[in-house]
Amino acid sequence: MSRIFNIAVLYGGPSSEHEVSLNTGKNIIQSINKSKYSVFPVFISKDGGWFVKNQKVPAYVALRDVDAVFNAMHGEFGEDGAIQSFLDTLGIAYTGSDKKASMIGMDKALTKHLCEKSGIKTARCVIAEKRKSLPKMPFSYPIVVKPNSGGSSVGVQIVNNDSQLKKALQNAFKFDKRVIIEKFVKGKEITIGILQNFKGRKFFALPITEIIPEEKYDFFDYDAKYRPGAAKEITPAEISPSLALKAQRIAIDAFRTIGARHYSRIDFIIDKNEDVYLLEINTLPGMTSTSLLPQQAKKAGLNLEKLTHHLIQLALNEEEL
Repeated sequence: MSRIFNIAVLYGGPSSEHEVSLNTGKNIIQSINKSKYSVFPVFISKDGGWFVKNQKVPAYVALRDVDAVFNAMHGEFGEDGAIQSFLDTLGIAYTGSDKKASMIGMDKALTKHLCEKSGIKTARCVIAEKRKSLPKMPFSYPIVVKPNSGGSSVGVQIVNNDSQLKKALQNAFKFDKRVIIEKFVKGKEITIGILQNFKGRKFFALPITEIIPEEKYDFFDYDAKYRPGAAKEITPAEISPSLALKAQRIAIDAFRTIGARHYSRIDFIIDKNEDVYLLEINTLPGMTSTSLLPQQAKKAGLNLEKLTHHLIQLALNEEEL
């Protein structure tokens, strides 16, 4: 009989994406095959408390006798390298990118810089810092304002004039002391999941999803992401095979550029000239019932149970990657 591994699922956390993480965590806990793994849910509260079976315990106690962690957190602490560093110190394997790649992926400006150096297109931008003068913008409206860190489009706005810009900056600075002001690129919004060691390939690009929000939305914002029916999600995307292959290759290049591992979901805009512009890299993409990467994986033959098994195996066998 094969060994049953002990898997702790970490979910919750102190970030603005706490509620999304709760849904991801619950979905992961339900989907993990209990004949292969013993699952230990570990809830982390918004104030940083660790809870097992509703009892607050020290972090090291919560992770005692654990073979690997399934990291179901998003945003600050879970996705920025903090929990990864802690788990590395304890010598515990975990799903998702390591400390360095997580830090890079959370830093949108650094991600853009590294990807541009690798030949990947991103929209022109400037960086605004809290309590400092606004930098001169070498482009015209419309523009996109977004916190430099964080995900789920929290704090992101499209603005068309100076008055809107002032309000958007005030809102974005609630989430980060550094804010990206980026030239708006009009086009198709797509997202591409990447899996490692799948179907005989070290880096496998999943079927592409095209996202078409309802007309009332300017873009795929937080509400459109998580309100059922707020956006049309088409997988595979209705684009030419050559364009799809081009976008998938760019997604793999971006994944490799930041040193991501196991899985990620990478967002792009395709403009009218079929140029593919990187928006951001999500090193711990959502795994809720409506999340995009699980939808893409299902199209590739992996239901959520098989997907969680694959990711846990990647974590347990990291040295083989």
